[in-house]
Amino acid sequence: MKQLSPTIVIHMHYRTKALGLRGHVFAKAERFILASGLKAKEYEELNLSKENIKDFSGVAVLKYD
Repeated sequence: MKQLSPTIVIHMHYRTKALGLRGHVFAKAERFILASGLKAKEYEELNLSKENIKDFSGVAVLKYD
């Protein structure tokens, strides 16, 4: 990730209670965010395009139900 220097990072495959016992294979999102050294922001919905990507930065964490 640091070599690519992306504008925004969308973190996926992390432990949630929705995964049940299988989720213990993955670390929690906070661990990734801390290791990244970037600011994180939580989104209900994320609509990215070439025109608006510069409005975003850091780690995007998507909310789930």
